[in-house]
Amino acid sequence: MKIELRCRSKLLRESLKRFLKDHQIVEEGGDLIVCDEKIETRVPSLRIGTDEEADLIKPFTRSQLLLRLEELQKRSALRDLPVEEETLEEKIEAATTRFVREIVKIVKQHGGAL
Repeated sequence: MKIELRCRSKLLRESLKRFLKDHQIVEEGGDLIVCDEKIETRVPSLRIGTDEEADLIKPFTRSQLLLRLEELQKRSALRDLPVEEETLEEKIEAATTRFVREIVKIVKQHGGAL
């Protein structure tokens, strides 16, 4: 699978290149787009940002990025992106992040403040 990076932030773009060094990065025509702004496209996309609507909220770890790409891949029925084996630490970190997001979501739904 080819991943296209459409990021205005040069820092984010370079970080993504490092995080995704084991995957094929293309300038145009990717099977999947990773971006930092809302875009209209027919290609599945993963938006990274600081707002709650982003698919991946900054700051993030490599394991969180790979987990989101895997989820997007499953939703899109695209099975070509190889997923690396995660270390125990990465798995625990990803699980903790999901847990914290769920707790924050529940608290906000019930009108609580953090």
